[in-house]
Amino acid sequence: MVAKRLTEYADCAGCASKLGAAELVTSGVHGYVVPDVTAHAELVGAMRTLATDAAARARMGAAAALLMHEHSWDRVAERTLAVYERHLGARSRS
Repeated sequence: MVAKRLTEYADCAGCASKLGAAELVTSGVHGYVVPDVTAHAELVGAMRTLATDAAARARMGAAAALLMHEHSWDRVAERTLAVYERHLGARSRS
């Protein structure tokens, strides 16, 4: 959910905890991953960077938008359908 919200803001990256979208977010590329919500120093540092570094925020926001496009429900459905078609096609040929 946290990662999905990154795309709601055109040039805005965000912070995720390892309990959130850390499996998708590469820290420093798509936003920042902090160990957990109690890691206040890391969270404050990441948020400060995002608040004060417009270039980093824009770069990470753009990378996050591309990442989320790849993991949109439409893309997931396309890839799932391709797997079914590939396996059903191979099954009918054998």
